[in-house]
Amino acid sequence: RERTLEVEFHSLLFATQGLDLAIPSRFSYTDVGNHKECAGQGGRRKGRCDPKLNARAMNDAILLKCPARHDALKIQFVNESDIESVELAGFKPWMANKNAIQRNRVDKRTPLEKSHGIAVDIDGGWMKDADEESGEVEVWTGDEVPDQSEAACVKANSNAILPNVACRTRIIPTNATTVARGANDQQSRRPNLLVVMIDPLSKEQLKRSLPNTGALLKLLGFVDFPHYTAVGDNSGPNQAALYSGTPLEGRQSIRHSKNSTRTWLWDRLNAAGYVTMKVENGCISNSNMVQSIKPRTHHGSQLHEMFCFSYDRPNCLGGRMTAEYLADYARQFIDAYNRGDEGASAEGKPWAAFLSFIDSHEDTLTLISYLDDILLNFIQDVPMKDTVVLFTSDHGLHYGPAFGSKSGERERAQPVLHVRLPSFRRQGLKILQQNANYKYTTAFDVHETLLDVLLGRPNNNPPTGDNPLGMSLMKPLPDSRNRCGSTKAIPSKFCSLELDVKDWQCNFMIDPPSVFSFYSDIPQRNRPRWPDRCPVRRNHETSAEGNATVCSCATNRRDWFDCANTTRTAFRGGITLDVEHFSLRSCGSHELDQSLELDIHVRKNEQVAESRRTLAAARAKALLARGHSESEIKASLDARPNIVFLEIDSVSLSNSERFFPQTWGLLGKHSILTGGGGVSCPTGWCAGVFNKTSVVGQSSIVNQLAALSGCLDHDDQTEKLEHYKDGPQTHCPAGGKNSFGIDEKSGVKRDHWIFDVAKNLGVSEVLIVKSDVC
Repeated sequence: RERTLEVEFHSLLFATQGLDLAIPSRFSYTDVGNHKECAGQGGRRKGRCDPKLNARAMNDAILLKCPARHDALKIQFVNESDIESVELAGFKPWMANKNAIQRNRVDKRTPLEKSHGIAVDIDGGWMKDADEESGEVEVWTGDEVPDQSEAACVKANSNAILPNVACRTRIIPTNATTVARGANDQQSRRPNLLVVMIDPLSKEQLKRSLPNTGALLKLLGFVDFPHYTAVGDNSGPNQAALYSGTPLEGRQSIRHSKNSTRTWLWDRLNAAGYVTMKVENGCISNSNMVQSIKPRTHHGSQLHEMFCFSYDRPNCLGGRMTAEYLADYARQFIDAYNRGDEGASAEGKPWAAFLSFIDSHEDTLTLISYLDDILLNFIQDVPMKDTVVLFTSDHGLHYGPAFGSKSGERERAQPVLHVRLPSFRRQGLKILQQNANYKYTTAFDVHETLLDVLLGRPNNNPPTGDNPLGMSLMKPLPDSRNRCGSTKAIPSKFCSLELDVKDWQCNFMIDPPSVFSFYSDIPQRNRPRWPDRCPVRRNHETSAEGNATVCSCATNRRDWFDCANTTRTAFRGGITLDVEHFSLRSCGSHELDQSLELDIHVRKNEQVAESRRTLAAARAKALLARGHSESEIKASLDARPNIVFLEIDSVSLSNSERFFPQTWGLLGKHSILTGGGGVSCPTGWCAGVFNKTSVVGQSSIVNQLAALSGCLDHDDQTEKLEHYKDGPQTHCPAGGKNSFGIDEKSGVKRDHWIFDVAKNLGVSEVLIVKSDVC
């Protein structure tokens, strides 16, 4: 009685984050030149080898440093009232007249240096006027007023393919309002605050990637919260909970607004007399969080654009890791406001620093390991006596090959929280430890805890029948926190991940991406074997005598045929070069022993060349009959250039700038120059960039059709197009100069393919390489 109907539907698949989720190879960030490959024999390892390809197994020896070429460039701030602090490149302790040299260094600065309040050293020497006049030195400062700049960067050889970059930071103390202490120092004393946020990081990932940092936290007495759980899938809801104590209703509700009822933690601390700083070590043009929140802190905003100044290698700014710049800036901030310094003004200013390290925002899970030594050294420099220190993450695992597995989903819900109290608040340590050991906690609780410890505002007395999202961890938490499901702030889907853990061992997930990046969909036997670029194969130079090897051969004119009785040399010698432009030879009796040899050869086609000479002669004769001189005719014939149409599939303009710096540098040397009412190409090449070029469709074929034929894959009623039914369904301009007549053999109108046009116009040869993959 029921009939099955055919239904047609359309769907559009798209990525929301694009390059943020691209999976590069781990080899992009590591050097495994000293790694010993495990030799296999009968399915077992043979001899000594390095079975694990990670930083821990290799004792950090595989982690690459930022490019060393940047070390030739140095930058420093210059305060003319403090000449003694000026650094001198190459100065030795035994040298005399240091103060005189420092004064001379300040006076001899170029106008560019003086206007920005800096001094620049290039290749071990002072920057000269000639360097500035060359136009190849670019300077950026965090503020237009030199005395107010807390960050500065310089780029030398800026027009080169690989320029040199250096940056510098400092803290200029602010005149923030101070809050005097009361008579009872124990009650009114307010500790400093340091929040070290790793975005993202799971509990297990801390053990895998930051083992030294984890060991240090334990050694320093940090309280670990094993049941600390995320309140959302990504950074937005979790950071909103931590920094404001209120839930995030939607992606737009995190935005800073005058009409918003959300009060950020740094705003509360500003009002209470704290000096505040918030920074993340990434370009904020890629950070919706920072752009939306717009934190109003005393320090940190100038560094937002500093991390956008130059791009050389992921997480590097010049010759240093961005995390190193962030750690140094935090040290400078702490040193400037450390209440252990002399001076009454410093004594009255507690500080709060919010640091966000985003190095783990990538799928290889390799860059996070770079942070281990940086965090290890930084945390030991923090004055712990008067400081509340939070080492935390906004959520757990968010990237990597295991993210889609059940265990990966579980790790996403398990961020990190380690807390250390100042010495004068250690009396609450016992309750804090009990809450950590037995209670489920969230970022809402951490927010209330900070209000309690820093501002004396606990929230552990909820109205009857109500269960607030957050409670201070300095007070005992209710029994409802003994279970995940009864903890109001934790989504139920995260609690369900804790059930039936044993059953997960029997579930299978899709193959994770291999270390060779997008080779993950290539069968293992067809992938390149590491460390050899090409597998070692037998020579296969056998004849029909004895045990012949199975071999098959083919060319662009001949399909696969048995060539086991033909040697490699004999096969190549029998190729007709004029018409057979490539040849293939595959030998081997087993798939693991098969080899594939490819030969490509282009030979000049004399017949086509003669045809072009004939066309050129006919054209010259016609021009001569019209009264053109011989020089004009020669110039007309010579004006037809050779053409190279080079296309890179699926690469955006900004993507090419990031990943093809040498190509951009070469094209930049041949840029078209304008001036004096005209244009010129000094190098003989004229390279222009079309910044407003757009696509005409969503796929490669549609755009290639437009570029190579001037046609569309659909009809456009606003244009006079003609439908070509022969071959691909195309709609091309009809009439006028765009019509190329009727093909004499097929009797159909010629398509507008540019290579057909070139042949019709007498181009001697057309070579088309359509793609580098099948």
